[in-house]
Amino acid sequence: MQLGRGVDYSFSATSADQDIVDTYAIKLCEPGGGQPTMDSMGYRWNGECLPIEVIEKTNVWTPNAADMTPPGTETLQAFRTNAGLITHRATVKGKPFAYTSLRATYKREVDAARSFADWNSPDVVTDAESWIKSAYKDDLTFNWFYTDSREVAYFNTGANPVRGKGVPVHFPVSAKPRFMWKNYDPELNTFKRQPIRKHAQVLDQRFLTSWNNKSALGIGCDSVKCYGYVAKDLSMSPGCLSCRELAPSLATAASGFVRKLICVTCSGGVVAAVRAQVRPQPQRTGSRLSRESGTRAAPARPPYSGAFRSS
Repeated sequence: MQLGRGVDYSFSATSADQDIVDTYAIKLCEPGGGQPTMDSMGYRWNGECLPIEVIEKTNVWTPNAADMTPPGTETLQAFRTNAGLITHRATVKGKPFAYTSLRATYKREVDAARSFADWNSPDVVTDAESWIKSAYKDDLTFNWFYTDSREVAYFNTGANPVRGKGVPVHFPVSAKPRFMWKNYDPELNTFKRQPIRKHAQVLDQRFLTSWNNKSALGIGCDSVKCYGYVAKDLSMSPGCLSCRELAPSLATAASGFVRKLICVTCSGGVVAAVRAQVRPQPQRTGSRLSRESGTRAAPARPPYSGAFRSS
């Protein structure tokens, strides 16, 4: 994760972990023919019996000044198929199957560098809109936030695959073409992705909140780590000031008006990037009225950051 800035803009992130990993069930077979078993090293793919690829990595260590562990070695193994790495083996109606895990960023982790390269180039990022376009190149699942002297923005990055209609995202499905990701190419691990307009995003919203929050309606978590309404509570952190505590002093320092305020609130487990119009105002009770027109104003909407709503 990169946290950085340009000449007159800055950006930061929190974890998102939306679902870009699926589990598939592949039928086992014997590459040389014969009755398959739970230990078979072949699998069915588009009518063929393909061999399961074995990936090995041997680690070697010797004692040194910092670690006197006796010398030794270990060999790690993983079993790869066109539908991902094998995690388990089981029987389905008495027939041997393997379950695989397919991650959208597998073999393509470094692709996210494209967005970071753009963000570090002031010639590319000129405003919030151009920053969002560059954010779309990031395949990693993060909530990204942007601010400059004029506006703020949010974009949820990630290589979100387009799944078949009706395919359950939280249960294993058969590794058949109609259940795989759209236009899936196992050699390159490429597939049809959700277009930029389908990603949660906001441009110049009044304020944004995010601290690994619970997913908003319609956005699935990755089935391994699903955040709740409050992920962390930093209210007891030393030296932590909330926006409520900061606003009066900042407003006074700016002769009664702060055009934009970017700060952190620690109570309630939420980190908030706030674009605020801070003015000293008399205390009011009852209905909120518009100072300019005197008419009743609409109720304040709860803070919402697109893919991840606030606590």
